[in-house]
Amino acid sequence: MRPNGGVASFSPRVGIEGRTSHGHNVSAVLLGQAISFDPGGENDEVTGLAGVTVSVDVAGGVSAFADAEVHAATTASPISF
Repeated sequence: MRPNGGVASFSPRVGIEGRTSHGHNVSAVLLGQAISFDPGGENDEVTGLAGVTVSVDVAGGVSAFADAEVHAATTASPISF
């Protein structure tokens, strides 16, 4: 509890993300325009993540927050930001 009545809260999280990509290009129509792109990357990838969100309630019903997250993937460098 802060002297002005604000309350700080911490919300930690951990998770796993997975991605698989089969094929070379993604094609779609967006607002009447045809688009096509190569999503790149490896065909299969698994990423572990850990993060935290810190929020503080301040006077007048206003909140402020900060968020940080770290990923560790099966490809590329061991840790990416």
